[in-house]
Amino acid sequence: MRPGGLTALSIFNFVFGGIAGLLNLISLATLSAFYDKFAEQAQRQGTPMPSIGLLYALAIIAIVRAALLVTSGIGYLGTRKLIGRWFGNAYAVLALGSIFFEISQAPQQISPFNLVEFVYPLITLFLLNTVFRKDFTR
Repeated sequence: MRPGGLTALSIFNFVFGGIAGLLNLISLATLSAFYDKFAEQAQRQGTPMPSIGLLYALAIIAIVRAALLVTSGIGYLGTRKLIGRWFGNAYAVLALGSIFFEISQAPQQISPFNLVEFVYPLITLFLLNTVFRKDFTR
């Protein structure tokens, strides 16, 4: 029997992963079209602008994070150790690492969204490795 908390965590993963996946696919598709405009504006204001290669890399990492969210959500429902617990931990570590990197690259653009984006992977790590650790049987 799967715990209700694990089911709730999987639903959050599906919602967050689905929304993040769609938004990041859109941003990846439109990045080159808007980069020149934003780079020109940043140059006028005297603020640094990351390279387009770095922005593509961050967008691809964000899509991988979204895919890990959805995949681990499926694993939570099936209480599968590899697909649920391991992919969930991989998502959390990748998310925390990329959040730290993004903040280090643009500390002036920290927003409340960064806090939310930081808290969910921490909650995931805590729940998967303490509360739900023994629930992954297969």
